[in-house]
Amino acid sequence: MSFNDIAGLLGGLGLFLFGMKFMGEGLELLAGDKMKHLFEKIAGNKYMGACVGFVVTVLAQSSSATTVMVVGFVNAGLMTLSQATGIIMGANIGTTTTSILISFKWIEDFAPIAIFLGMALMMFTKNKKVNNSGYIVLGFGAIFVGMSGMSDAMAGLREVEAFVGLMSKFSDNPLLAILSGALVTAVIQSSAASIGMLQGFAMSGIISLKGAAYVLFGQNIGTCITALLASIGTNKTAKKTTLVHFMFNVIGTVIFSLINAFTPLSAWIEAAVPDPKFQIAVMHVIFNVVTTLLLLPMSDVLVNIANRLIPEDKDAKPLEPMRLKYLDDLILNNPPIAAAQVIKEINRMATITHRNLQGSMQYMSYPHADDAQVQREKVLEQEKVVNYLNHNITKYMIKLDSIDISENDSQLLGSMFHVINDLERISDHCENIIEFRDEMNNDNLEFSEVAFKEISELYDKSMTVFECAFSFFYEGVDYNDMMSKMLDAEKEVDRYTEELKWRHVRRLNEGICRPEVGMIFLELLSNFERIADHSTNIAYSIASGRKINVQQS
Repeated sequence: MSFNDIAGLLGGLGLFLFGMKFMGEGLELLAGDKMKHLFEKIAGNKYMGACVGFVVTVLAQSSSATTVMVVGFVNAGLMTLSQATGIIMGANIGTTTTSILISFKWIEDFAPIAIFLGMALMMFTKNKKVNNSGYIVLGFGAIFVGMSGMSDAMAGLREVEAFVGLMSKFSDNPLLAILSGALVTAVIQSSAASIGMLQGFAMSGIISLKGAAYVLFGQNIGTCITALLASIGTNKTAKKTTLVHFMFNVIGTVIFSLINAFTPLSAWIEAAVPDPKFQIAVMHVIFNVVTTLLLLPMSDVLVNIANRLIPEDKDAKPLEPMRLKYLDDLILNNPPIAAAQVIKEINRMATITHRNLQGSMQYMSYPHADDAQVQREKVLEQEKVVNYLNHNITKYMIKLDSIDISENDSQLLGSMFHVINDLERISDHCENIIEFRDEMNNDNLEFSEVAFKEISELYDKSMTVFECAFSFFYEGVDYNDMMSKMLDAEKEVDRYTEELKWRHVRRLNEGICRPEVGMIFLELLSNFERIADHSTNIAYSIASGRKINVQQS
């Protein structure tokens, strides 16, 4: 085998992987919203999950990409282990479409034209959908040109006796063949590419279908390495997802290795399908479809095994709240879903802020209650969580915004930068309320009964504004009706704040109120008024991001 053959093989492989990446990204960009809706339809039905896994993998043209995405979803709490199991099994069937496509010789003849057409669509038009279509067409053409290059280079391998001898042993040594297939796929991290290489070997007459079948089974195991790497640093449920994926392929390999060894399955396929490339594609389809049909009904058994092999720590402490619960970098591979998860994380931030508002006022009202210090520490600890979320959601949104996302998602994310900033400021005011109460405790100060009642009433009015804004997170509400209620409540906060300032001045003049308490009273009025202002800003930002025309006066 000459240097030119080696260079041709490596160049063809590189072009094949380039084509897979481009076509997968183009399909994902073009069908991103559809993929999001597909995942939303899973519910608890594992059979529906298998169908979704199949469709998503056909769109992404990579079972590894789908599996990595699923590991990210499980880690982010977007789906359960049982739901993920069905998707993974469907993904294994979906990946067979690549081996089928590259088996058609006539498509290969048009590959150079596809590359030219794809480049033209990308370079000479500004329409995003047309650009994304260009990615798909270019990638599609590159796959076949790369496959052709690999096939031509592999012809030289027939002259390498050691290589031909190794390939001939695969029929008699299934373990060696399985390990070889797993190793090559693990190294290049693409089962489609390694199967394409195997089809090239078959076309060159270097390997028989019986020996190639064992290599093919090993390639299905090797594809698990990508998900395994993606699971590093994830929670235990995500690791269990990777284990289920591995068990599925290992069990399928054991079953089909026995079938291939003791039945004439390979001979039947060879007799029915004359094209060596198509023979491997057919074997690939049979392997994944039959394995899925056998294991999908008993997927709960696989889940139980995974739970036993990776048990939860009995004495483990509750998860530290200072983390991103719904966001994971793995989900960035699917921008529409990542954008939806950002909203869920911000909603979580808003929920924590809402609790801080309630907790700070509870501490202000009952500073000497048995659980007062517990309540105080909880608010201060959750304020740190809000700050953490503000910082890390912002970083995540910047990453997401740098990806080619839809115009609607881009506008929504732009508005969310303002939302999380306002939420963080509201939580800061909650911390201020705690500090004011601490100052009163240290100096043995108390509000008069009248002043405390006024503060409580202003808090209630400010909370009404916040809760109206909070409802803007949920689609389906009557935004104009809610905006009207919120603006009325916000005007009432402003009006009542001014009235309380005049009442306070009158009490000072009458000597009823102590100046030290009066300063804290005025600071509280200011904080509650600002809470209402930030809440109003949140509502406007969300409405703007969702392109909702709401009345603003």
